[in-house]
Amino acid sequence: MQDKTHNEYMEKSNLPPAKRIGVNLCSGDPELSVFCQNILTAKSYYRSDYTEFNQAFENMINEVMVRGVSERTAIQNAKETLQSLLYQKN
Repeated sequence: MQDKTHNEYMEKSNLPPAKRIGVNLCSGDPELSVFCQNILTAKSYYRSDYTEFNQAFENMINEVMVRGVSERTAIQNAKETLQSLLYQKN
């Protein structure tokens, strides 16, 4: 059942599966195989403070949905927040 779901997702979206369980389904696809191989090694991105990272994404969504900010501006604001969080580590 999961293979069927992953196949349908890949066919409709032309994107690799988000879960490792679907990696065998796209390993033969010339365009998606490079991404599928990365599924096996990728763990997560660095998050200096999980709560602050989540808040940045929530703010981005709320800026668009509630405050009427343009998507581009909301993404730029989130990018700046996330970059400052990442650079705090150094």
